[in-house]
Amino acid sequence: DDLNYVEAPTWSDLEEVVDDLVENKADNVFEIVGLDTADEMIKLAKEEVKRLHRKAKGTTVEFNACFGGYGVPRDKVNELIDDVLARLRKAGYGIVIIGHTAIRNIKEKNGDEYQQLTSNLNSDYDGIFANKADIVMTIAVEKDIDENKHISGTTRYMWFRTDGFVDAGGRFDTMPEKVEYGARNYIEAVEEGIRKAMKTPISDEELAK
Repeated sequence: DDLNYVEAPTWSDLEEVVDDLVENKADNVFEIVGLDTADEMIKLAKEEVKRLHRKAKGTTVEFNACFGGYGVPRDKVNELIDDVLARLRKAGYGIVIIGHTAIRNIKEKNGDEYQQLTSNLNSDYDGIFANKADIVMTIAVEKDIDENKHISGTTRYMWFRTDGFVDAGGRFDTMPEKVEYGARNYIEAVEEGIRKAMKTPISDEELAK
């Protein structure tokens, strides 16, 4: 409720929205910009890289062959997204990026294998967002199993620190591992993490600031 939203079906549309937000920051009341979703943003950036290749080289090729390939197309996706996030951050907006999850089979160098609930993006693309984020929070539903092995209910949790299966983390390792889903619980978990991370105790007034 009460969200202001704009659809951006192309990278050009997204940049137009960002231009408007950055140039008119003093004239609006927005504090937070949400990007929905990370994987859609990757798709738009890939199409933009293909467009830029056509413009520069005069040929139409698959994404992985753009600008000679060998990782260059992926680097250009990173640059495009970096620029958008940096401009929004520099203008003074908080940024929330929504993503999807998937259960992946992880294999360690020593041969150990396990499953993890993590981003549905591959590690290269996930890193574009996760490596810049102060908080990577993952929502997961846990089933309540009774003594007869029946599901008696479910609870949705927000994970702030990994337990080995759910992938999560951030700059504040003093945040709780998980809390039940909800906006107020999220805010309180972040405040708790910041307060505990301070070397010297701070007042409620200082925390609010």
